[in-house]
Amino acid sequence: MYAMYPHVNTPFRIPPTKETKRREVVGWQDWDYLDYADFEKAINEDQPISYALCQWLMRQPYGNPGDPFTEREWQEWYEYAVEHCSRFAREQPKRR
Repeated sequence: MYAMYPHVNTPFRIPPTKETKRREVVGWQDWDYLDYADFEKAINEDQPISYALCQWLMRQPYGNPGDPFTEREWQEWYEYAVEHCSRFAREQPKRR
């Protein structure tokens, strides 16, 4: 059996735009920039967030120099995710 797998360096059809994240984030791959762009677009258009994007956000560091998010930005995105993804919201601790 012969199977072809995409090469690691195969570019995306539409590469992430430079406007997506204004600086390079150490450790981010192309798909991280795409996820960031999808999340940002959903926020700007007040659209629902997929559960996968919520999980991506939870894996992102924040608040330290070099992190992709400031504490405030991460918190705003987290609150948006809770409000716009019911599955994600059900998994989060209850707020007091």
